Amino acid sequence: MFKTIFGKMMWSNIAILLLSFVMTGVMLFGMLGKYAIDQKAANLREIAPLISEMTVNLQIEKNDRFYRKVYLDNLETISVMNGMHVIVTNSQGDIFAKTSGIKGNLAKIDEEYMRQPLDGKASQFTGRLGGAFLDTVLSVGYPIKYQQKVVGVIFLNVSMPNLERDRLNTSKIFVTVSAVVLFIAFVVCYIVSQRMTRNLKSINAAAKSIASGNFKSRVQVEGKDEIAQLGATFNYMADSLQQIDDTHTSLVANISHELRTPMTTISGFIESVLNGTIPKERAGEYLSIALSESKRLSRMVTDMLDISKMSLGQFSLDLKPFNLAEMIRLTIIKFESALDEKNLDVEVDFFEDHINVIADKDSISRVITNLMDNAVKFSDPSSQLAIKVFKKGGKAYVAVTNEGIGIEKEDLPHVFDRFFKTDKSRNDKKGTGLGLYLVKNILSIHGEKIFAHSVDISDEEYDGNPNHPQKRTTFIFSLELA
Repeated sequence: MFKTIFGKMMWSNIAILLLSFVMTGVMLFGMLGKYAIDQKAANLREIAPLISEMTVNLQIEKNDRFYRKVYLDNLETISVMNGMHVIVTNSQGDIFAKTSGIKGNLAKIDEEYMRQPLDGKASQFTGRLGGAFLDTVLSVGYPIKYQQKVVGVIFLNVSMPNLERDRLNTSKIFVTVSAVVLFIAFVVCYIVSQRMTRNLKSINAAAKSIASGNFKSRVQVEGKDEIAQLGATFNYMADSLQQIDDTHTSLVANISHELRTPMTTISGFIESVLNGTIPKERAGEYLSIALSESKRLSRMVTDMLDISKMSLGQFSLDLKPFNLAEMIRLTIIKFESALDEKNLDVEVDFFEDHINVIADKDSISRVITNLMDNAVKFSDPSSQLAIKVFKKGGKAYVAVTNEGIGIEKEDLPHVFDRFFKTDKSRNDKKGTGLGLYLVKNILSIHGEKIFAHSVDISDEEYDGNPNHPQKRTTFIFSLELA
């Protein structure tokens, strides 16, 4: 029963409610008894002076048979109307009047019951009034005063069983109401517990499913409470796990593909040279291709090792001031042959000739080289390539812009993902899809950011060239000024 959260919530709430009702009932039962006795005693004390006055008028001042009968009849009437028994005694305790409901032949009331009323004070006690009653009664004694003297005592008596019956009837009503409320509470607790644990069961089922390898499992979240928030967080975690799994699958596939291509080329060319398939006079040409592929393979392995170090926080930086403008000039010179091959018009705009930044020089050189390589690779022939460096808010910003096929809007959020390639149909032997991912990681370690945007070139800029570029793509990153 208490093995599940549903059972614990359900029965704990019911137990608390039941305990509350029981304690309330016990307290109410005790308080009702005291309240009933106090109320009845107060009622008797209100009636007692009237009977005392009537006794003086009809028995002491007018002592004859007629008034005696009137007096006794009035006592009976008052007794029936108020559900009580009346005993009237003189100052010695001798009974000279009583109502018909009192059985037995008791003629005198014991002195202990007479003592307080004879002192002029009203008394209250429970018992059998010295044997006057067979059952326990609540008795109120009240003095009869005549000419400033106590000449007798009136005892007004109410049966305790009658009071207990009233208290029991009230308690029955309480028990009935409590049972109805408890049933309603049971139903409400059941529904609430079911709704609260439904999300937990869904989370548990989804967790088991994910643990078995099904990363598509999700929780159907209901409500806005903490458990619903937990379900939403679980779904977010599941999305992240699925993304990691997809990335892992893609990583394995891409690594296999990227490694297989150069390795196949290298082994094929070397084998062909060794078995004489390739003429000796052309062996150098094919070995140069194999060497190029081996260097590409080495670069890719180096990039992957660096990425691994970055993931583990083991990639160290040597932060020193250097001239960013000069680094960009040297990088452009390295790409001179590639720029001439595509007939690209390079436009350079530096804010100053000397723009000193503080960063790891080798890492930033890799960043600029990768961005230049991408810009040249994806530029249309005879288009424009622009590099701009400017200062803003204590930062130096580098913008590399090219004109060409550009990046689709849906691909922009993913250009910095590992092994992501915008043109998946392109069999590009030079690219691995790690360049921009590496660029972003290097800048992140520096505490800087990089952004990419690609916009359509408007018709107003059309220059008559049939190969007019479709988009202008820009990558912008920041560095801290020295």
